[in-house]
Amino acid sequence: MLWLVIPLVLLVIVLILLFIGNRARCADWGSWAFNGFSGLNRLFCIRYHRMPNQKVVFPKNNGALLAGNHLSGLDGFLLQAVSSRPVRFMIAKEEIERFGLRWLFREARVIPVDRNARPDQAFRAALQALKQGEVIGMFPQGKIGRAGSLKRGLTKLAELAEVDIYPVYLDNIQGEGEIVASIYKRSESITVEIGQPVKVTAESSEAALEELTKFLVRPKHRAE
Repeated sequence: MLWLVIPLVLLVIVLILLFIGNRARCADWGSWAFNGFSGLNRLFCIRYHRMPNQKVVFPKNNGALLAGNHLSGLDGFLLQAVSSRPVRFMIAKEEIERFGLRWLFREARVIPVDRNARPDQAFRAALQALKQGEVIGMFPQGKIGRAGSLKRGLTKLAELAEVDIYPVYLDNIQGEGEIVASIYKRSESITVEIGQPVKVTAESSEAALEELTKFLVRPKHRAE
């Protein structure tokens, strides 16, 4: 009898958690189950990592680019948690293939970037998605860290797709510089600074890239 009771109890617990997640979500993924996971991720970021209860509001039907600085493996979870719409992230292919995370990336419909072979394929896939009205997320520094310049592909995508760039600056992450450890290392108070949308044209591309660089690329804040 016990073999029947345990699975039923586990099922009830999962359903309750997904119900709670659905009530907490701020993006509609078109699936009750994945909406539940989305809401649970938002609660995890707010309750466990003490992320402020904020939201990046995207246009309902038009495409948009979400650009964040890249400090850890937690960054994608944080940006997804504050987004009013589902975000398809452009992520390095080797990160997508990490054990235990493939199913999550598959369900989130991430766009793999093969930096050693054909990165242009990811660019074209992102451009098509933007023109179809989707939200694409990028870490335009291309790697984890505070140094480096933003890749010009960010502003080129925005220009060609005729969409705005929504920059979000993250800071005070306990597991900065780490991938997996940053997810379970509890942060004391994560900073989520939402910038103003940036429009990009052929004429303003350089100025837009400079503006975004000043907002996203910053040294570590040191307390007095």
